[in-house]
Amino acid sequence: MSVEEVREKVRPAFEPDFWERHIVLVHKYCVLLAEKLHADKEVVELAAYLHDYGRVMDPARRDEHQLTGAELAPKVLEGYPEETVRHVQACIRTHRGSVDLKPGTIEAQILANADAMAHLDAVPWFLRLRYAKGESVEEATAWLRQKLERNWTKKLTLPEARKLVRKKHEAAMLLLGGTADSP
Repeated sequence: MSVEEVREKVRPAFEPDFWERHIVLVHKYCVLLAEKLHADKEVVELAAYLHDYGRVMDPARRDEHQLTGAELAPKVLEGYPEETVRHVQACIRTHRGSVDLKPGTIEAQILANADAMAHLDAVPWFLRLRYAKGESVEEATAWLRQKLERNWTKKLTLPEARKLVRKKHEAAMLLLGGTADSP
């Protein structure tokens, strides 16, 4: 099975907006960082497509979707070497960065960073989702500002990732009423 076949296998599970405005962006940043850091591109691509799979396959366990996704990965990755599957599982399990385990391999770090980077490309989408939940502009803005600040301080650990999105982060924080100062 190829990366493309895995992509097409899991894609129907995701809402089209979530796929385009998050999964595709995480994949883009994973590939970019893997090339820059000479990491295992296949592992990060597979992890990008599967990192939120647990979230959509078992919504009741949304808060621990990283664990559900890691549990589901072997079935999706049937035919891949066991070592590759375990590596992808480790990336999925640690992609939230500040929850549970910290990413241990460069590929796991890339996934966690790419996940945070993708959030900066999806600011309008996040705000629309929060408005749809009935939040005010102020509530949605405060939630997103906190999410992006948390991403910057806890998930964006790779200097290469920070460099790529520093200006986006600064712009988003200015628009959301935060500070533009970035460490």
